[in-house]
Amino acid sequence: MFSVCANPDCHAPFDYRQGLLFRFHKDHPANEKPPNTHSVQHFWLCGVCCDIYTLEYQSACGVLI
Repeated sequence: MFSVCANPDCHAPFDYRQGLLFRFHKDHPANEKPPNTHSVQHFWLCGVCCDIYTLEYQSACGVLI
């Protein structure tokens, strides 16, 4: 669970009334059996940051701003 904005330069506390929520499915290594879960990660950008940035999931790097 998150409590602050996903932008590492921003520490705005989570407020469900503003900003954007992001949901990404985590990849698992090709040589491993998938875990018995959905492997979903949630992130939030505050109202100020979501006007400037977005989040993207890249399998080689993870979540990028």
